[in-house]
Amino acid sequence: MLEYALIQALFSTAQGKFTAKIQSSVSYSFEDIIDRMVENGSTLSREELVAAVRGYHQVIAGIIKKGGVIHTEAFQLRFSITGTFDDASEAFDPKKQAIHLHIIPGPLFQEAAQEAVPQKVSPHTQTGIVITEVKDSTTGSINANITSEGVVEIVGSYLKIEGNNPQVGVYFIAQDGTEHKVATLAQNKPSSLLVVAPTLTSGTYTLEIKTQYNSTPRGLVTLRSEVFNLPLTVV
Repeated sequence: MLEYALIQALFSTAQGKFTAKIQSSVSYSFEDIIDRMVENGSTLSREELVAAVRGYHQVIAGIIKKGGVIHTEAFQLRFSITGTFDDASEAFDPKKQAIHLHIIPGPLFQEAAQEAVPQKVSPHTQTGIVITEVKDSTTGSINANITSEGVVEIVGSYLKIEGNNPQVGVYFIAQDGTEHKVATLAQNKPSSLLVVAPTLTSGTYTLEIKTQYNSTPRGLVTLRSEVFNLPLTVV
């Protein structure tokens, strides 16, 4: 079951409405998956399954190291490079550019996701990140459009960007999976962020916040993240 709870939509364009928030889901480890394969009646022993799956992973890792692109019925793996080059003759420099690997679900996983059965449950006590409103200061658009290199106001709770994990930050993620991390935080509060959007080309983006902020002085050891449930468009 895909458990979800309804929470009141606090952003101004949907007052009185509710949105769905996924509740805690069961997590499966590598060992759990192997156990499921054994239970499903595999003709291989558990040890043989572990060796086969790890061998499969190693082959994929080897292809990735050679810059290969992978297309299977389960998923696709492809690269992108971010950062700018000063001229057409400049070579890749890891100090200036970065390589990113994107995992995209293939038909098998996409069809499986559509077969998941949603089940409404009571909302859990909220102690995690909540994003209720994203406002573009340039145009005044709320939860719809953003401006490349413009100021964006994010409203919610537990938003403060804090922690020593290098992944901590605010991200605008393109449809191809490319992550654009915000470099400038003009305001950094638990209830609101004021950020300068990075350089973004026209298209649809997903907003994600990653932080180790907690209301206690010690903060969090693990990274906490939340994805805004509405797409944002750069025109």
